[in-house]
Amino acid sequence: MIAVARIPSLKRSMPSSGPPRPPLTDSPWFWVYLFATFALLTLFVMRPRVLERQAQIERKEQGRKRAIEQISGQTPQTPLSTPENTQITLAPLFLIMGLVWLVAAFMVWRRLRRPHTGAPLPSDQDPYMP
Repeated sequence: MIAVARIPSLKRSMPSSGPPRPPLTDSPWFWVYLFATFALLTLFVMRPRVLERQAQIERKEQGRKRAIEQISGQTPQTPLSTPENTQITLAPLFLIMGLVWLVAAFMVWRRLRRPHTGAPLPSDQDPYMP
């Protein structure tokens, strides 16, 4: 006779009472996480173009300052900006988006790790906010 191993049913591991867990896409933290991910990717990919444009804008302003210095008889002391050395950098944007990404990733992770009790929530309570 052939012995058949019993495979546990998925239905037994899930709570059977109450409504099913809402999809992850219903969570606003999921969308914040997605936005921050694409913002960081865009910043990373577009960084050379943005820095080149910023250096060009700064050189125009520095050129005006140098022209004023030359008209007044002074030797220009203002160094010109390069894409590697600009006065305004992208570091604050990377920092802010990185922090937003970390918080959103933690909240999405917490949402996925929280056991689903299946108990209905009061209608005035948002299931996704702490």
